[in-house]
Amino acid sequence: MRSRKSSNSTCCVVVDFDRVCGLVGWGAGTDVKSEDLDHAVLDGRLPILPQERVFATARSFTTTCITFGAAIWVFLVGSLLPSVGNVKLGIVGYTSGLIIGFVPCVLASGVPSFRFGIDTVDASKSVFGVRGAFLPMIGILCTSLAWSTIIMAMVAQGVTKLVYGDGSGEGAMLTVAVALVVVVLCWLLVRKGLTFIQQVNNVAGPALIALATLSLALLLWRFGWDSLWTNKEPEAGVYTTDPLKSLAYALEFGIATSLAWWPYLGGMFRAVKHRRHVMTPSMIGLTLVGGAYCSSVAALAASAFSTSDPLAWITLLGGPVLGTGIVILILFANIAIMGMLIYFAGVSVQQLRPLAHIPWSVLLAILLVPVALAAFSTSWVLTQVATVTVYVGMQFVSITAIGITDYYLLRGQHIDAEHLFARLPGGRYWFWGGINWVAVLVVALGSATYIWIYNPVTLETADVFRYLGASIPVMLGCAVLYYLLMRLIARAGVGSYPFARDRKTVSGITEVGL
Repeated sequence: MRSRKSSNSTCCVVVDFDRVCGLVGWGAGTDVKSEDLDHAVLDGRLPILPQERVFATARSFTTTCITFGAAIWVFLVGSLLPSVGNVKLGIVGYTSGLIIGFVPCVLASGVPSFRFGIDTVDASKSVFGVRGAFLPMIGILCTSLAWSTIIMAMVAQGVTKLVYGDGSGEGAMLTVAVALVVVVLCWLLVRKGLTFIQQVNNVAGPALIALATLSLALLLWRFGWDSLWTNKEPEAGVYTTDPLKSLAYALEFGIATSLAWWPYLGGMFRAVKHRRHVMTPSMIGLTLVGGAYCSSVAALAASAFSTSDPLAWITLLGGPVLGTGIVILILFANIAIMGMLIYFAGVSVQQLRPLAHIPWSVLLAILLVPVALAAFSTSWVLTQVATVTVYVGMQFVSITAIGITDYYLLRGQHIDAEHLFARLPGGRYWFWGGINWVAVLVVALGSATYIWIYNPVTLETADVFRYLGASIPVMLGCAVLYYLLMRLIARAGVGSYPFARDRKTVSGITEVGL
């Protein structure tokens, strides 16, 4: 048996290495090199111990969170905020939504992954079952590829506009070429692993904030605060003229953006070394600085220049020289963010045993194929930003609600980590054939209810949306429904809940105790 022990007396993991290899897809008895073990920990599914975690300081984690939070889609979403009808309400509502959505996201995804050093998908098995976790895995994969495609399209279109001014003729060919180059650069970055990505983020994060600050300074110098803050949008181009509904739209965009972090907070938090670095850096980096600050700058600029294209208002704001320089730096800094997205997708899809056997570089290449295909339709991709934002958040509203309910209210913050890796009928998270159908049902009902309250495509809303938005009532409803159903059904011993647990053991399971 090969053991991996923590130097921290409060955290110890002992692994029967042959058996855990079989559980995660390597096959028992495999002769594994030390570098392959490192890959299995940071880029695979083995729990990460404190001494193996790459975010050892508040600065390292904060810069990564800022880089992720200040992604190009934040500038895109921020540039859409004036469309809610009022730029002031857009900024206030969006910032409030970011904070409201971030707290449950951290509780549902970040805390369990930090505590046990496991990936988001593995943590979700205590809720969905060891096979049912396929549902959130698909959500993570689709979300990662969707945002990666948007970043790729934005970089390609941006470079083309700088060179030709439009995307026709030779510009169209350049757009495709640049998009494919971005895909290759992303592959080269991610194949180096999480440690290298974190080193790049140490530079990219502060650079993005500096560029946003420069943009804000130029806006204030050119227009003044009063003009920016009181600017009114033309009625023809807004979603609504009702102030309360404008606030609801902005609030929903903010909550949806924060809930979109659900797939990634677990992957990030499992690499954080100290508990004191969990909440503050992520709240500052992802929500306040990377999210709210950058999107507010984008909203003010979009309103001032009457365009939702961040590349257009940056160029108009800074002029042909400075504006071009800012655009170039922002575009290429976002390749690091694209790399983070693909990294998390690569870790999550290793839940599928055939993919767990594939070399890391090959797996990344497979994941990037859909992104490369989208290189031929970048204009269409950039028209889907608002829809992607809300749909991505929608799919994680119900998942977040039942995750919090299951982990805190039903399990009392206890997970038998070794059983997360066991696909055996005797496992504690086997439920019904490996799937918690109650969780699947609640997610389906929650998604249907969300679309009934707010349709992201048609922008049609129910009456309740004007006062609460869509995410808040759906999240509360899913939490209550899931709690009642599981309290009723778990009495039969299903799911191995503490209040009705029929303790079972699985012969030969990897022993993991944190």
